[in-house]
Amino acid sequence: MARYFSIILPLKVSWMPVYRSQKPLARGAAVTVKFGSREYVGIVLEEVATPEVSEEKLKDILGDAPESLSVSETEVRFWQFLADYYLCTIGEVYKAARPALVLQSEQSDSAAVERLRKRIDAIDAKLQKKHRQNVLERLQSQKQELEDRISEIERRKLRAPMAAKTSPAARKPSVVRGTERVSVYSPLIREALDAGGQILLLTPEVAFCERIASLLSEEYSSRLHVVNASRSKGERAAAADALRRGEAALIVGTRVSLFLPYTNLSLVIVDEEQDASYKQTEPAPRYNGRDAAIYLARLHCAKTVLGSACPSLETLHNLEVGKYELSESSSGQPGTRAEIINVVAERRKNGMTGPLSRKLLETIRKSEGPVLLIRGWENKEELTQLLAEEFPERTDISIANMREFKSGHYGRITLLAVLQADAYISADDFRGDERAVQLLASLSAFADRLIVQTCTVSRFNGSRSVQDLMQERKEFGFPPYSRIVDVCSQGSREILQRHFIAPNQLTKQKAAIAEAINVDEYADVDPA
Repeated sequence: MARYFSIILPLKVSWMPVYRSQKPLARGAAVTVKFGSREYVGIVLEEVATPEVSEEKLKDILGDAPESLSVSETEVRFWQFLADYYLCTIGEVYKAARPALVLQSEQSDSAAVERLRKRIDAIDAKLQKKHRQNVLERLQSQKQELEDRISEIERRKLRAPMAAKTSPAARKPSVVRGTERVSVYSPLIREALDAGGQILLLTPEVAFCERIASLLSEEYSSRLHVVNASRSKGERAAAADALRRGEAALIVGTRVSLFLPYTNLSLVIVDEEQDASYKQTEPAPRYNGRDAAIYLARLHCAKTVLGSACPSLETLHNLEVGKYELSESSSGQPGTRAEIINVVAERRKNGMTGPLSRKLLETIRKSEGPVLLIRGWENKEELTQLLAEEFPERTDISIANMREFKSGHYGRITLLAVLQADAYISADDFRGDERAVQLLASLSAFADRLIVQTCTVSRFNGSRSVQDLMQERKEFGFPPYSRIVDVCSQGSREILQRHFIAPNQLTKQKAAIAEAINVDEYADVDPA
């Protein structure tokens, strides 16, 4: 008797394709199907009682795909959440979760097994004939070697069953404040690993990822896996294999690590939770990695820790209303307090030498130890020449942009100066004042003295309190008191519509907006 199943394909398809099968299929199973003129590996979503299309238009499922391409029930639920919340198709989530390189890598394992089995069959055929003892031993040795290679590949594919866990109701996300957070994370990681759990330590960028991995590598090297865009697909495959087997493992990664096949996830740490880089803007799903990680932890009943020197207003709001709790390990100790130099005022009194204020030049002259200047719009060559003229004998002055600074290893810096802080804060972003405070809090951990040159002093001098910012958000209905949905032109990114949705109206209003979006536009949700 024919049965019908909706299949997730790695394509942007607004409707769910349905295929026919002569046997039952489990949710999350990988199958091979034909869509248009091409074959795809699809994922079974659910069985359909009555297809909406006629029987003659339905296609048969071609066959089972390799078991290693199947996904768990928890992964399917995670994909559904991302598709629903961020107004995209589940096929787009599938494509992001299992990119072509990963699919090709996993499919190549099955092809390798098939080739090895053919070689074993050829050896078996030879063993049926008479041979000298040394030839017989050589053939048997070759067969054993091939069988061992097959066993290793098959062992990598095994997916351990998910352990039963307690209800997530008792687990509130915990917020760790302070600049020395790794020392707080480490005992939590050790406890989870000793209990056989899997840990995800999420970071906003590759540079942050590599830096925190280097700090943890000595203690956890045998169980540490780093997953980000700079690492090879082989390293990602090794991490996925360890997780499928249910091994205790520490994953330090960027957003892509959210889609690994966790089987016993017990701890999720989101470091620098306030960082704007957690937001994926292109392509769909346009999700926030921090919020997705919190939901993933909830699905696995895992402990969640959010770390930041200066938490986002959304997180502070959740602390205030009791959704989150402040960790007892939070230091609450501020880093180096920034000294603000008003560039506009300095220009009026002829206090600037190119991009450097005379105050900053004097401070550099008096400093004893490494100096790092973070440039914004300044030309590096011109800046280097200026410094060579002002400090011909100094060799301990470095120049970097923000990206280079994040990816570098500068050690402790005596003096850190941001030459034009306005370059890193969008002028028309309602989060501008919040981002400015967070920028200074992040930088303060790296230097004994921090100087910031800016044309908008009020944004960086700390004159506006968290309470002021929260009150302003509340008055204008911005997050965390609402959710924003921007409907933009797909080509120019011009905002065509902006919707403010109250949290209790999310499902109803988002559904209406999604219904109204045509193929030339998309929705970009900014969650709290």
